[in-house]
Amino acid sequence: MFRTKICGITSVDDCQACIDAGAEAIGLNFYPASPRFLNASETVAAEISEHAQGNLSTVGLWVNADISEIVGTADSLNLNYVQLHGDEDPAYIKRLASLLGNTGILKAFRLGRDDASSILDFVSACEIFGVKLPGIIVDAYDPESYGGTGKTLDWKSFNLLTPLLEGYLIILAGGLSDSNVAEAIRAARPYGVDVASGVESEPGRKDPKKLRAFVANTIAALDA
Repeated sequence: MFRTKICGITSVDDCQACIDAGAEAIGLNFYPASPRFLNASETVAAEISEHAQGNLSTVGLWVNADISEIVGTADSLNLNYVQLHGDEDPAYIKRLASLLGNTGILKAFRLGRDDASSILDFVSACEIFGVKLPGIIVDAYDPESYGGTGKTLDWKSFNLLTPLLEGYLIILAGGLSDSNVAEAIRAARPYGVDVASGVESEPGRKDPKKLRAFVANTIAALDA
């Protein structure tokens, strides 16, 4: 399982910048309302995925999408993980898992809307359906968006999740950057981190200098 994920990759050059920085995973955003939207049917999506193979885990991000769309894209792009960032319920995840094969499912939750007990109820329901999520992404809540806003959550409240969700790998997201990721890791003690806007020069375009600093600071803090 990856510890450093860079989300919202829209070009092969940015994919290579992630490799050069030492990141472990990239996210391809297939949510049309996102400023980092990538059309799965366009050539660039396949080029990014192919370029990442053997160097980075690839994660496809969807929000309340049709299951057949997710399965088709995950297969055609050879994705390692599917990340669900919307209002998908455990029954949806059960259906999706039955069709994905070895592709893992990651579920994102937004603290402020979802609390520790509701997240526990969700993952427990998934287990009842025979699905163990390999990772949980915890993001900041914004009533107007499903993520990628750059809003920061209360890192210390993140610690409330750890005792309840023992056995799950928890990924911290929301408002992270090269300047605050070490502090965030010290406060929240996550398994890994996920960043999009915090390493960009503009939405959908990554800044190689910020990428390098972010990954270096993340690894140092996680290994401390």
